[in-house]
Amino acid sequence: MAGDNIVAVESDKQRVRLISESENLVTTLISGFKAGKPAINKTRDKMYFIDVKSAKVYILRRENSWQPEPQPSAPYRQS
Repeated sequence: MAGDNIVAVESDKQRVRLISESENLVTTLISGFKAGKPAINKTRDKMYFIDVKSAKVYILRRENSWQPEPQPSAPYRQS
């Protein structure tokens, strides 16, 4: 994310969008799943989202043009 970019999570519309004010551009990064709140790392070059329905974790990296990469799920163990 550059300095002026905004990440918008539209849970009701099931999409995550990147908004660039300086470029007057809105890009849909992910659609078709209900995302929870994002986690963004300190250097602002990675974002993490959880699909609320499937509990899958997605990572988006600046170096990969913010394309979503589903992460393998860890096995669930009930204690």
